[in-house]
Amino acid sequence: MAKVWKEDCACPKTKKATCRHKPWKVRYRAPGGRVGKQLEASFKLKEQADEFAIKVERDKAVGTYIDPKQTGRMFSDVWDEWLMAGSREPSTLASYGSTYRNHLAPVFGPRPIGGITSKDIADWKRDQDERYAPSTAHHRMVVLKTIFRYAHEMEIIPRNPALSQRQRGRATPIARQVKPTEIPTTGEVEALFEAMWGPLKASIWIQAGSGTRVGESLAVSEASLEAVPGMLKLWQQLHTHGSNDGKGRGVGFKDELKWSREARMTPLSYTVQQAVERHLEEYGSWGEHGWLFESPKFRFQPISFKSYADHWTKALDKAGLKGSGYTPKSLRHYFASVCIAGGVPLYEVAQWMGHKSTRVTETTYAHLLADAPNRTMDAVEVAILEHARTVMAERPVVVAVDAA
Repeated sequence: MAKVWKEDCACPKTKKATCRHKPWKVRYRAPGGRVGKQLEASFKLKEQADEFAIKVERDKAVGTYIDPKQTGRMFSDVWDEWLMAGSREPSTLASYGSTYRNHLAPVFGPRPIGGITSKDIADWKRDQDERYAPSTAHHRMVVLKTIFRYAHEMEIIPRNPALSQRQRGRATPIARQVKPTEIPTTGEVEALFEAMWGPLKASIWIQAGSGTRVGESLAVSEASLEAVPGMLKLWQQLHTHGSNDGKGRGVGFKDELKWSREARMTPLSYTVQQAVERHLEEYGSWGEHGWLFESPKFRFQPISFKSYADHWTKALDKAGLKGSGYTPKSLRHYFASVCIAGGVPLYEVAQWMGHKSTRVTETTYAHLLADAPNRTMDAVEVAILEHARTVMAERPVVVAVDAA
């Protein structure tokens, strides 16, 4: 049992309990082995010492005792330990590093992790929700929750303060609804295709005609075109990594896709096939798998995101779309809007686009289904009409016989 006492001082016995010449102390044994390590804690008031002694014994009894030295560790120290605990891609480490420096370190970095409360996390989350897009704030919250889960599992903190951050009421959608002004018309997509720098022209229709992300489009190869007839196989994406022979961040191909981490197929339309065939005739391919898009500066190297963004900006200006706000992702929105307008089921659109679930597709593009009731009514009427025709065709023909 924990022992509470106060060291002797020169005060009269009647005043010893409240004098502050000497602290109140709690001596207890930490759990572990036959006889745990003996520890002490000091308090100014007897009530504080008594509460601590009771809590220590209760935590030992239920198995939730944590060494105070662990809870006193700085958040920054635990972050470094967590970051090095697993095997992560250089690009992932770079992304985590940016999140920590800009959003976590200023608020939590210099604080003891055991002193961070649920309210502290809720205040930080509220600030993120107000300042950033829902998906961005959500992803940062996932990282923060992962840190506290690690700290709890490694017995650095007795409880996880991030668990109380579950959404109350209706959950805020991670994806946001795309505005009609963010979706280019077919004429604008054609204009961008014509205005884009020659070796990158095919990337416009690959994105607009297949719904690929820009990183997936820039990793398209002859192997991905030939895998399944009539389909485009996506299993690689362009990514940045932390070093480029000492020249900053480089680029390379990653053999997994966003979210699903698995390869997916998307229909290869005639327009996309034409654009790709024209590209191969004029510019050829390079590398192990026959990648389509090569760096304009370095032979046998993939083009960087920055270089593609520069060419995209020039194409917008040349196509007369400067100020439109279109980004490469706008081509992905175009693909979704065309599919939905053509009556393609949402679950198929989600599959082609590689969405984690149909919920993302519904949240992002549900407003494009305004004419869905009319299409449904038309489909029902067509079904009834077809049934009526079938019945009439199967009905026996009665031939009138002349009585004479």
